[in-house]
Amino acid sequence: MTSRCNRGTTTEQDTRQRGLSLLELMISLALGGFLMLGLVSMFLATRSSAQIETALARVQENGRFALDLMSQDILRSGYTGCNSVRGIVTELAKDAAFEDLRGHERSSAGWSPGAPVLIGLDPDSTARNGSDVIILQTGVSMGHDELTTDIAPADRSFDISDNTNGVIQQNDLIILSNCLTSHLLRVTNSPATSGAAEVKFETSGNVDSGVEPGYRYTAQTELMTVENVAWYVADTGRVKNGYNVWALYRLDLGVSSSFREEMIEGVEYMQVLYGERSGTGVLRTTRFVSAPNVSDWQNVVAVRVSLLIQSYELARTEDDTNNYVMLDETIGAATTIAHGGGRALRKVFNTTLALRNTPYDL
Repeated sequence: MTSRCNRGTTTEQDTRQRGLSLLELMISLALGGFLMLGLVSMFLATRSSAQIETALARVQENGRFALDLMSQDILRSGYTGCNSVRGIVTELAKDAAFEDLRGHERSSAGWSPGAPVLIGLDPDSTARNGSDVIILQTGVSMGHDELTTDIAPADRSFDISDNTNGVIQQNDLIILSNCLTSHLLRVTNSPATSGAAEVKFETSGNVDSGVEPGYRYTAQTELMTVENVAWYVADTGRVKNGYNVWALYRLDLGVSSSFREEMIEGVEYMQVLYGERSGTGVLRTTRFVSAPNVSDWQNVVAVRVSLLIQSYELARTEDDTNNYVMLDETIGAATTIAHGGGRALRKVFNTTLALRNTPYDL
């Protein structure tokens, strides 16, 4: 009898201990909720950090790449062969000039020091208001052994050994250069596009005076085509995450046609200052000024470029109200020249370049 009673008591106790009480369940749910909240917070923080890192990496890459691309053209500007540093280019071509480097600024008041003459580019509708334009010229060498005939002062043509792929075409600007002198000529005929060719520079496209170097242009003469390039910021017409996409453009200004190429997206503004050398002896100084304040472009020996780069990821937790100093301009959310605001990440990139083909002892 006693044994059966004990077994019955044990069974009742086992039944009462099965499952969780309401208090235990509530505590378990609360702990689980806290753990889930922590995991969600960690996930959101990780995602936000990843967005910031992606945006920063994109901005850093685009900024460095954009400056590298521009630097290549700026450092080559003004090349005219072995007499580049002190040489003077005699301009025989009509309605043409070899100007090395020129800059322009655009504001709501218009262009200064005057609208750039850009073939294939309408600066009033394309280049961004508040962003600068820089134009560069350089000779692109075809070689020192192209000429097969000497050129005397009275000549109006010369022969070259090869014009493969029609590198030289009618109306093109070309440079003849030796270590004493250089001449800028306009091609007036249509040279053969393969093998040997005759290149004419008649008075229909050139002034009525011949080449008069210190000695005749011979086989050792360097023959160059003229490259004329413009860099500027313009609207791509695209939209990303609600932002208008601005980009850095390179315009190759050909004589008969132009090639406009988008180089780097996310460039909101470009500002350029020019290092102008002045004075003599111990009083000689270099001051960096904006394009309208350059007194003599022949005395510009250096260039400073500043780019404002933005990301298109929503990397910030709130709208960007920062001011960004770009050389002599401040770009803010509410300044006269304003950035796009929003939650984009922005950074200013600067570089200073000494021009290779300009003398430093002016």
